[in-house]
Amino acid sequence: MNDHKEHKEILRKNIICFLKALPFLDADKHLGKVIKAKCHFLFQEIVSTNFSLVSLCSLWPMFSLKCCNPQDHIELGMWGERIAAKELRRRGFKILYHNYRGPHGGEIDLVCRDREILVFTEVKTRSREDYSRPFDAVDRKKRKLIQRGALAWLRLLGFPTLTFRFDVVEVIAGKPPEVRVIENAFPMPEWFKY
Repeated sequence: MNDHKEHKEILRKNIICFLKALPFLDADKHLGKVIKAKCHFLFQEIVSTNFSLVSLCSLWPMFSLKCCNPQDHIELGMWGERIAAKELRRRGFKILYHNYRGPHGGEIDLVCRDREILVFTEVKTRSREDYSRPFDAVDRKKRKLIQRGALAWLRLLGFPTLTFRFDVVEVIAGKPPEVRVIENAFPMPEWFKY
């Protein structure tokens, strides 16, 4: 009896993972292949264990944002960064570095080159846009963190004489995902002389 209960719990967790991944199946080909390959087996398991529709429907509240697992939030962000990098490459950008962390703080999601311009890019991903745009999350504190990361990157290069800018890429999960690139999203503070 205990083994059956354990089996149902594992199955319940697999169903939750599957349902959370549904919006991304078309957008992320790799994830789509993995989920679709497991799909047939998963539903055979549902039938063989008499996992009722009522118990499946009772899981629905777990998919709301309030119940969102922090790990899911991180996975959504990583997915968004992959989509953003793909879009930037399509536009002719060259991706130089992913997730740069400065030695004294500061972080940059993507360091890119747009022709002769160095671009420090922040990627903001949301599953939906009901309450605000992803760009709204790039507040003063976040901008300072990105600027600190940019200074660390420039320090590594020996402060070369080049043009740089700060872009923000908004990614809204959907079928297909919506990607918006905001060039020159914010400036370097005036007190900084480069």
